[in-house]
Amino acid sequence: MNQDERAPTVDERMHALANDLVSDHAELDFSMGALKTLDGLVAVNGKGAPRAQVERWGAYFGETLRRSAPNEARWLSYEAAAAEAKGVAAMGRGPDIEAVLRIRDRYFFPIAKVEKRILNGPQDSLHAFGPVALALALPADKARPPVTSRDQVSAEGLAMFEPFFSDPTLENLDLLSRSVTHINRRAQRFLLAEKAPNPQIFWPLLGVKASGRGWSRKNPGRTAAGWLWYAWEAGAVDREEVLRDAQSRLSAKDKVERSNAGFLVGRILLAGGDGAFGQAYKGADQVVRLALLEALSSHVRGLIMDTRPGGRRTAVLGDQDEHLVVLREALRGSTALRAEALDLAAQMTGKLRLPIAPLVEPLCEVMESAKPGPVETAIRAVKGQVMAVRRGQDAWSAPLDRAVGLFAQHVKPIPGKTKTTKVQIAAAWALRAVEKESGRVPQAARRAAAEALERYGSIR
Repeated sequence: MNQDERAPTVDERMHALANDLVSDHAELDFSMGALKTLDGLVAVNGKGAPRAQVERWGAYFGETLRRSAPNEARWLSYEAAAAEAKGVAAMGRGPDIEAVLRIRDRYFFPIAKVEKRILNGPQDSLHAFGPVALALALPADKARPPVTSRDQVSAEGLAMFEPFFSDPTLENLDLLSRSVTHINRRAQRFLLAEKAPNPQIFWPLLGVKASGRGWSRKNPGRTAAGWLWYAWEAGAVDREEVLRDAQSRLSAKDKVERSNAGFLVGRILLAGGDGAFGQAYKGADQVVRLALLEALSSHVRGLIMDTRPGGRRTAVLGDQDEHLVVLREALRGSTALRAEALDLAAQMTGKLRLPIAPLVEPLCEVMESAKPGPVETAIRAVKGQVMAVRRGQDAWSAPLDRAVGLFAQHVKPIPGKTKTTKVQIAAAWALRAVEKESGRVPQAARRAAAEALERYGSIR
């Protein structure tokens, strides 16, 4: 076969198919905005479309992505992509993945995506997925230029909200959340205030279950609750109405909806700081209680970010006594409640450096009966209370004497094991803190702690 008779490469074939589609539709200009036009063409003509037409749509979709990142993206044959990525090879060859678009280290299947759009409708919107694909594959600075001014935030940011507000699908919600990651919270609140969203577009999404694992996990219901919280915080919605509507969903039959409504109620009540959070926890079922604790965890993480060097402001926890009462009860609750409360206690004494004297007793109960993971977290939390005593924030108490005895038990060598466990290390550091504060550490425990830390240092 001579040069003129050779078969076209995948790149050449996709380029030709895309240009062929453009010749029939002048409004298609390979811009991200034109994907909305492509979506419309597929929506109207997709059902029963011949294979050749589906390939033209897929080629145009892929070419739009490639041209948006010309130095990072290239077309590959299935064989070439399978040789590079085990995940592609595991899929097996098929007509919908004959042409693979690689953007940096991610692989996309534009023809298959068009087929999904035909099958599933607007929830697999091409217009929504295009920017998401680039955001997933490219560094933030290449996926979208940084915002430098309030005017730019207004013009560019409001455009980011448009796909979801005009078509509130799950994929557009995901697109919205990914699109604004490079904009700080203050700018996001400004945008929400400008947009003045109707809360009714978010409520139906609260009952959508989470899916996926790890980095691919998506939780649309919780995301919708989060956006409602941002809108409430920004004053972009009627605050009393949103709180009332969220509270009405705390008794919904669907657990997912109940949980996400509980998270939203928790965030709102924590912002008020008037004791209502504790009352809500007392009257809630187990599902809502866990969601309220997750709201408190998000609240605490926000305070940690705000109070670290370079943070936006010096934040306070609010009604700390109320929160400690809630956590004390949660530590004696179900496994899920206890796990969330343990993590919160450790963050409060560690990152926020707050005293948690009322929690020492239930934390000792955890150290006496739980598995290694919870025991380690409980030890770290109580060590934080010892440090609070050292800083003069609180006084030594009888429950701390009990905790010292438990530290001494957990630091002891385990018969038949030479490797130092995480629990032993945590107990050793806790005993060090106690020794510096009061010298109340028994000689045998002091020696065991020193040996544990020495072994730990030798294997690091």
